[in-house]
Amino acid sequence: MLGLRRAGVIARLLQIFSLLITCGIAHANCIFSPDPVINRLQALAMSNPNDALARADKLLEAATAARAPAEKIAWMHAVRAQAYSALELDAEARVAAIAGMKLVPDAYAPVHLALFFIDAENIYDAEGMAAAKRNVEAVRARGVSSDAERCLLLTLGTLQFRENRADQAVVSLTQAYQMSDRAGDRRQRMLVGSALWKVMGGLGDYRQALSLNGEG
Repeated sequence: MLGLRRAGVIARLLQIFSLLITCGIAHANCIFSPDPVINRLQALAMSNPNDALARADKLLEAATAARAPAEKIAWMHAVRAQAYSALELDAEARVAAIAGMKLVPDAYAPVHLALFFIDAENIYDAEGMAAAKRNVEAVRARGVSSDAERCLLLTLGTLQFRENRADQAVVSLTQAYQMSDRAGDRRQRMLVGSALWKVMGGLGDYRQALSLNGEG
């Protein structure tokens, strides 16, 4: 019989799943720009990726012509990469993400991390996923903010699930979910909840999925 705490986690995930269907957060961003204009475009990339892409392309052209700071241009590439990801154009998403990371090579910069997550989550070949997981673990080992740590766990869990290692993915994602919950970050909790729900469905047993992480 499920404990109250474990049942509560499932109940919250059910709520999140219904919200995800309504809001379309399947390809959401984990780190948002502090610029309100870019922030709105990142949100638009979830609900209307074609519109977000068209707007980001125009802004990118203008910013490049005006020789805007590299960080600002990199955030525009993050919008483009996320929009391509939402459209399931994996190669284009990676090209945009890599272009942005080259502009801001500091691995600790929020925009670099945002682009890093998008790039990693659009890798599907076995060798590429293995390399992406190593990169995620290397970044974690160097130490990052709690916000970034949750995103790294989300990316790691996504890759693990893609490698058919749901047993590992549920551990990474449940940890990220619990951290987001404790931090009171509703948007991030919904994002992680979406990935965790997919893993639970892949396992076919919600009780077992939670028990793998010792929940409750």
